[in-house]
Amino acid sequence: MSEFGTLEDRVRRKSLLSKTMKAEDCIQFFENGQNLLWSGFTPAGYPKAVPIALADHVEANSLQGKLRFNLFIGASVGAETENRWAGLDMIDRRWPYQTGKDIAKGINTGRIRMGDKHLGHFAQDAGYGFYTENGRYDIGIVEVSAINEDCSLALTTSCGIVAEALHLCDKVIIEVNTGQPSFEGIHDIHMQQKPPNRAPFLITEAHSRIGSPYVPCDPDKIIAVVESRTAIKAVLLLARTTPLTLLPVT
Repeated sequence: MSEFGTLEDRVRRKSLLSKTMKAEDCIQFFENGQNLLWSGFTPAGYPKAVPIALADHVEANSLQGKLRFNLFIGASVGAETENRWAGLDMIDRRWPYQTGKDIAKGINTGRIRMGDKHLGHFAQDAGYGFYTENGRYDIGIVEVSAINEDCSLALTTSCGIVAEALHLCDKVIIEVNTGQPSFEGIHDIHMQQKPPNRAPFLITEAHSRIGSPYVPCDPDKIIAVVESRTAIKAVLLLARTTPLTLLPVT
């Protein structure tokens, strides 16, 4: 239990508790060459426990260059995940943006095949199936604050491309981060149609809400629920000094 509650508090769809496992137990689901999709947008809202456990596994078993993935994220994420993966030669392809010395070195030497894309276009193009052989992703790893009874997800400190991309993943691992306060109610998730049927955002005031605080997720796709207790230091500092006030959902 952390100071922000328990995993049981955050997972309200109780049938998913039977899929709870440690991060290192998820290594069994990963194979060389898979297409992976993570949550996150810059160092916020990205999965930490499972990617770090995978890196530890590769390092401990001298699997550098033998367990490589195609990595797709809404933007860059924390250096302890993707940059460490680059240093361990765990990344074959990377879209659409990155940061880190090791991953930059891998791109510049041709070891990592990097595709650069305007971040505002990436989710739409992923939905068109542009980036993988069949338009699908083998495993999605998503960090959340909570899982509701209907399996809708309350995200943490970012949205990224999660709302658009979860339906593209064949399997999903959910990291429930109890190491930071819940951000439930803070998001406004609005699913848009593809062009030429895209409509305007009907936001007319700062407190306007046009969507839902939650992201829908198919419970049958979830293969593991992992508790994470890793939080961004700035989030912890804010939580301990400033009460978190959520806007009412209208």
